[in-house]
Amino acid sequence: MNRIPTPFLLVYVISTCVALISVGNGFTLGYFLGNGLMIPTLIYVIVKKYQQYDSPLLPQLVVALIFSFLGDLFMMIPTEESFFTLLAICTFMIAQLAYGILFWKSAKFKLFSKIPINKRIPEILVLMVMGIVFSQVYEFLGDYLIAGTIFLMISASTFLLGLNRRFSVSKVSYGLVMAGLIAFFLSDVLSALDLFYTNPQIHMVVILAYGIGHFSITNGILIQLENKRKREKAPSFGAFSTKIKNNN
Repeated sequence: MNRIPTPFLLVYVISTCVALISVGNGFTLGYFLGNGLMIPTLIYVIVKKYQQYDSPLLPQLVVALIFSFLGDLFMMIPTEESFFTLLAICTFMIAQLAYGILFWKSAKFKLFSKIPINKRIPEILVLMVMGIVFSQVYEFLGDYLIAGTIFLMISASTFLLGLNRRFSVSKVSYGLVMAGLIAFFLSDVLSALDLFYTNPQIHMVVILAYGIGHFSITNGILIQLENKRKREKAPSFGAFSTKIKNNN
């Protein structure tokens, strides 16, 4: 279930807890340190794993995490909040787009026309739910309505591409990625309700959901790559038969 080495998993969990506790107690420096360590920890793990898996999916995952990290940095800048919040939303858009491309590549994409409509009911339900939620939160976006709308469209596309993985990856990998996307969705909705994080309780839930999202997606992709590596290493029946014939 977990492909992230235990020492780095502990660093990630501790960093998340430090950020949560610091936000709850108004300790700004602790929040900066905790939040600033979360994503770099995952990036380091992925870079190390690239030597093991050598997959084009990992650089794509790193791109998504880097832009997410940049968005975090912009959100933490205390001056010119309006400007840096807009900049953060834009970098989060790029991160979501990178995640979408990652899911497209990892799923060996199946065209919608090749899948019966009755198997696309989850996609239809997701679009309906996202539309309903957006109709309830758009008024909180204020000057960021256009950016927020574009972000929602990208997030919805990313969510659909994540759903599409169910046709070509293991249930564990698919489940983890979807858990991460649901956590992201919760984080995005709560962030829309309190863009400048004036409510510590909302901010804490955002950090927790955000942390769960990145961890789950990273772990889900690594499990997919590990399953692929095992399949490639396992001898096929045909290869075994050929070896017997050669020996005879």
